[in-house]
Amino acid sequence: MNAFLTNKNYRMLLINQWVSSFGDTLFYISFISYVSGYKFASLAVLCITVSETLPQISQLFTGVIADFQKNRVAKYIAILASKFLLYTLLTLFVTDKNFSMGMVFLICGINLLSDTMSYFAGAMISPLYVRIIGDDMTDAMGFRQATAGVVNILSNLTGGVLIGVISLQMFVGLNALTFLFALLGVVFIRTSLRDIEGQMEVSKRLTAKSFGEHFLHSMKILASFPAIIKLIFIAAMNQMILSIITPLTTLMLIHHPFIFFDTGQSIAVLSVVTFSGTIVGSFLSGGILKNIPIKMIVYFEEIMHLCILFSWLTNHFLLLLVVVFLCAVAVGMMGPRIFNLVFSMVPEEVMGTIQSVLGAFNVVVPGILSMLIVALASATNLKITVLPLFIFVLTALAIVKAMKIE
Repeated sequence: MNAFLTNKNYRMLLINQWVSSFGDTLFYISFISYVSGYKFASLAVLCITVSETLPQISQLFTGVIADFQKNRVAKYIAILASKFLLYTLLTLFVTDKNFSMGMVFLICGINLLSDTMSYFAGAMISPLYVRIIGDDMTDAMGFRQATAGVVNILSNLTGGVLIGVISLQMFVGLNALTFLFALLGVVFIRTSLRDIEGQMEVSKRLTAKSFGEHFLHSMKILASFPAIIKLIFIAAMNQMILSIITPLTTLMLIHHPFIFFDTGQSIAVLSVVTFSGTIVGSFLSGGILKNIPIKMIVYFEEIMHLCILFSWLTNHFLLLLVVVFLCAVAVGMMGPRIFNLVFSMVPEEVMGTIQSVLGAFNVVVPGILSMLIVALASATNLKITVLPLFIFVLTALAIVKAMKIE
């Protein structure tokens, strides 16, 4: 909170992120809802999912390219302007009369291009962001993560209210306006951003050879910090468990409903509890609990995971709500700590690559493991699924015990 109040550049960039994220979520919800009423809904949803997923995986390439960039502020402004123009043009094409699978392909194509540019831009300005934040990194990143959760909740609620009230074309137009707002925000602070960029040095030229060498060099640097590697692995396992809570709890509630609530109502309560816990943990990470050691947070998180497994075995939904909240608080606290740890150690010339590799890892690995665990639970039963999860938790406890980090 302190960084937000006192740091103009950080404040402007964060507000831009809020507005852009709000528009992206509104657009995604409205698009999914709109195509659901057509015969080609299944194919359309697949295309939307692909357009959202591919940019996350492509970070492995765009992050490396980002490290070679000069004139980053100017390119960041150009990317925001391009996204505004893309969605402004799309607004002119999207109408109820000509909506078809071809239009879905067009929208998904623009969305894929826009998201890819967003990941590239994020990796490109990361060194500037770290310089802007300075010593307030844990506090700043905790506040950023917490407010992102709040914006996510508000945008989902707003989308739920506006769907059926305004057209898809208007949603696309609103998304374009959010990019215009972000563009104007960066233009407003561009002079100070350029001054910060002037302190950076980028001497390498991008070629196929330098691309490969840079990637390998970045991975060697990352591998030289074994504590970070272990923390990232634990974070991925924890993210996997957090992501399977909803589907596995749904399977539990089908056979063991919670008092007079139906399954949908119980899951809604669980989702609110999870979001709330993450937001609280993010706020606390750089605040009153900022001096709690990382090891203690991880130990607490793994104990909560054991309690989650116990609640599934005993079909105790009320216990599950309590421990999921506490687990989400720990997850919220860990995110800013890991960010601070990583970016206070790695050189800024490889920051884009390492950030992108970690981002892709945290999407792909938990995603694959989550699908496997949910498939196992669906094919067998919840109690059998607890066994591999128990092994995951014990592995995480063993890793954190061997870690030399506070």
